[in-house]
Amino acid sequence: MGAKLVLPGAKMGCGETLCTLIREEQVNAAAGVPTVWLALLQYLRETGLDIPSLQRVIVGGAACPWLIMQEFEERHGVYTHHAWGMTETSPVGTFNGRLPESTPSSEQKKRRLKQGWAAFGVEMRIVDDHGQLLPHDGESFGALQVRGPWICERYFKSEVSALTADDWFDTGDVATIDPDSYLGITDRTKDVIKCPHRRVHIQSTSGHLTTCCPMPASLLREKHQATFGIFCRRREIETRKRIMNTFPVAPQWMYRLTLRMIKALTFIGLFYGNSQIVNAADSQALLRDISSLGGAQVQGVADEHNTQSWRGIPFAQAPTGNLRWRAPRDPVPWSDVRDAGQFGSLCPQLGSFFGDPDPGTFDQPIGSEDCLYLNIWRPKSSADNLPVLFWIHGGSNRFGAGSEVLYHGASFAQKANAVVVTINYRVGSLGWFYNSALAEGNPKDDSGNFTTLDLIKGLEWVRDNIEEFGGNPNSVTIAGQSAGCINAWGLLQSPLADALVDRMLCMSGLPNAYPKALGQVQSNDVIDRLLIENGYAVDKSSAVQFRLLQSDAWIREFLRSLPAEAVVRHTPSPVVMGHFTDGHVIPWAGYADLIAGGYHKVPMILGTTGDEGTLFAGALAGYLKPSLAELWDMAIYQNPENLTVTDIIEPDLYPTYYPVHRTLSLAVDLTIDNICRYLRLMQGDIYRYNFEWDDAPPPWKESFGAIHGMDLPFLFGNFPGPDQPDFMRYMITAENQAQRQQLSDKFIRYIAQFMRTGNPNKWFDGLPEWYDWSNFWIYQKRLILDNNLHTNSHDFWLSEVNNALNELGQAERQQAESLMSHFQVQLEEANVTYQ
Repeated sequence: MGAKLVLPGAKMGCGETLCTLIREEQVNAAAGVPTVWLALLQYLRETGLDIPSLQRVIVGGAACPWLIMQEFEERHGVYTHHAWGMTETSPVGTFNGRLPESTPSSEQKKRRLKQGWAAFGVEMRIVDDHGQLLPHDGESFGALQVRGPWICERYFKSEVSALTADDWFDTGDVATIDPDSYLGITDRTKDVIKCPHRRVHIQSTSGHLTTCCPMPASLLREKHQATFGIFCRRREIETRKRIMNTFPVAPQWMYRLTLRMIKALTFIGLFYGNSQIVNAADSQALLRDISSLGGAQVQGVADEHNTQSWRGIPFAQAPTGNLRWRAPRDPVPWSDVRDAGQFGSLCPQLGSFFGDPDPGTFDQPIGSEDCLYLNIWRPKSSADNLPVLFWIHGGSNRFGAGSEVLYHGASFAQKANAVVVTINYRVGSLGWFYNSALAEGNPKDDSGNFTTLDLIKGLEWVRDNIEEFGGNPNSVTIAGQSAGCINAWGLLQSPLADALVDRMLCMSGLPNAYPKALGQVQSNDVIDRLLIENGYAVDKSSAVQFRLLQSDAWIREFLRSLPAEAVVRHTPSPVVMGHFTDGHVIPWAGYADLIAGGYHKVPMILGTTGDEGTLFAGALAGYLKPSLAELWDMAIYQNPENLTVTDIIEPDLYPTYYPVHRTLSLAVDLTIDNICRYLRLMQGDIYRYNFEWDDAPPPWKESFGAIHGMDLPFLFGNFPGPDQPDFMRYMITAENQAQRQQLSDKFIRYIAQFMRTGNPNKWFDGLPEWYDWSNFWIYQKRLILDNNLHTNSHDFWLSEVNNALNELGQAERQQAESLMSHFQVQLEEANVTYQ
């Protein structure tokens, strides 16, 4: 076991220096006086930076105000310890170890503001002005005296004893000791102002002043300098005698070494010695009741960034057998404590970059129908009533899972001081499947909108249980990217979710809707292909004839008897229809009903990336040169310096690549801007952003730019490392690390504030104001998320898209218009009054 010692030098009072050292050297524990930590916290507030490696801060030299301890813990997940000592105690006298989380909140503050228990070998007492012993009742205060084998006996070059007549050292501190032997320093003896009826303690006064208006304690009290001393030989001899009595035949050098080891291990023991107690208490603190299941319990785990997580919690029964293509049912309660340390299976889908990426499974069926699980992260703190981010993964509604590397919620939970919930839901034809043969009279089961119903079931679980995890069920922000955003729109348009959603963050997704008639056509085509695959027909025509001759009961039995892999193989591509307007789950949906007011009105953030079209042109219009497996290898393993743009984009198609993907990007931006224009007539609190950071290394920058999904790692604060397989690895370099982290921290600060208030702006936080959308042409319209964070008043208009379309050749224009139609991009001029 080893450790690295980092010394800040002369600039220890500089917040920037401390922040830089902690981040660069990955400091885990740090010690200093309160004024040092005031400087650091002020710098972190001004810059929005974080110190994710830091876990503990030890404060000595003066009492640490509760405000500092709160800010460290609630904003940065750092536990603050009080300690007391002096040169004469060489140097540690007491240490306040980590309290078990089971300690009542009423006791937490009272205990943590004290200096803690005495180190091994140190005895303490308090006496009054006449040397009389005072009780250890936590109320009586007197002069603190200590003794022990490494307590000062006399000062250097002095023959006069520094001890009292009965061999105690008077520390010059005024203190209390409670019945549990907790020491609380109230002041220095000479700083107590003695009045006729009371004594005023300057230290406690300075603590109150620091809480109200941070200032150096030295402004209130002269700085004391310790002097070197000679430690108590008599007490050391007594300790050595005890060791010799235990080991009577050991050599003298062993006695000396043992004494030194006891002294050295004292501090380590204080710092880590209560780890078994704390671990047991933490284990108990990670145990949670699932209220909706009558007290079934789950056991979580300690997670990175000083957080806690619970993974793989079932929120519904596995939709298998007769439950396939039905609304989700409540999970079956369990009696034993359920281990929540592992993610549940992802839902059935074809292997891809999403979910659980493995080139060996690309385009092959993976996953299990036993997949309706959710995952929770929260800061490791006693905070409760925290806002909840309910994350809906993307993946074209055909791929993905809540367990993906990018969606791990630890970093966001810590930085935003929030609870993060990620969820699995049925995808592809197992999630969206409307067919009249499945209808049996239950409006939910008959709707075909099983993805929406899964998400509503997850939100109901959050409503019923999230308080057990420190979350506020009345402060739930649904959030999603791409298909996740599309599904978030669906939740706003379902009356079944009205009471479950308080705010929305929607990233790069457009509302969509399909009539039941189109759903019937799509599902019949899937059934026909399955009939051919299973030998009931030889071609499409005979399959249709066979299907029409069968009863609804036969069709239901046939479909539910098939392995999930068969359904996955025949899921429509590139778009699976969903949000069928069934009249119950989705009575209205999509763009047209949205702009007519058919939705639940909540504060919302709507975002796009600067180059949305590069993904669609590359993956769906045939511009990408490599296969999925080859592209994965390039992004994860190959040095970008060895690649060129034409290794990624087909060389023959490259001349038309930019105009096509730019046209698609403009069309998406136009649709989102039009939604903002229409919705602004019905509500306020609409915030728009464009994510334009595109500083990936070449040739990725030229190939993809600010691609669809580029904002995801910045939202979650997750930039995949070498051991984390994720396609976004291609964007990461050492050179862009600092700018990535700074932009991510600022983005998270905006979202954290929005989750709490419905407004991303916080007074005096140093960030540019993010303006509510206005239809008045001269007002600021959007926040630009880039290295230079700023606002912009630009409007996207139909004329821009038309101009871009007119620059394309006939074939490219048809291709672009076909993709726009697939994704329900709306090419229209919003007819709104600008005021």
